[in-house]
Amino acid sequence: MDLGPFDLSASIGTVKELYQPLQPDDIKATENSIELMEWLRSKFSTGYGHMPPLDPLEKSSLEPIRVVQGVVDADVYLTNLRIDGAKDFDIDLAEIRMSIDTVNANITLPQININVDFYIDVILGVVPLKFTGHLESITTGLNVVGVFSSTETMMNGIMTFQVTDDKLQITADNLRIILSDLSIKPDEDNVRTWWEYLKEDIASVINTMLVQEINHAIMHYSTQQIRDFLLAP
Repeated sequence: MDLGPFDLSASIGTVKELYQPLQPDDIKATENSIELMEWLRSKFSTGYGHMPPLDPLEKSSLEPIRVVQGVVDADVYLTNLRIDGAKDFDIDLAEIRMSIDTVNANITLPQININVDFYIDVILGVVPLKFTGHLESITTGLNVVGVFSSTETMMNGIMTFQVTDDKLQITADNLRIILSDLSIKPDEDNVRTWWEYLKEDIASVINTMLVQEINHAIMHYSTQQIRDFLLAP
């Protein structure tokens, strides 16, 4: 089933303003970070150091999604998540502003495939229902525009950076889904309705997971180590 294009947004906290032009240190930091991302591309399948494998990215479970819309009161549980396609990213824009510890990025991915099991516990009006099944999604022409602000934080005995605020805009040319192993088979209109109910919450879950992965990857490096790398000649 094709659900067509989408345009979603998600945020955590409040990102810092980005109006000031890039300074020489910002340009050097940006160049070094792009070189690192291109080098890490080959490590996405196996992971590297403190970075876990990212393509595929696998999670046994995610935070439940709470949905309250009109007569719908539901909890959505997602398990056995697998995401393929992240290593095929293209960096359309990257900017690091060292003075305010903020990263601005624009990344495109030709295709992202997601497989996940779901369990939905829902009350429709006064009628309780439970749904289980498997979802496969194929997203093409994905574009992610993000701003990430970090704060110096003490972690594991060292002062490091952690992303504390961000803002994402996620768009795609098309979303195709395939449902299987369903306990109750919904019609196409019901599936589209559920997509409308869930899409902003799904964007929020993706955003939270992205920030967690970034923070996990950098928490083992001190602020001085990170700055030294970004400004290396």
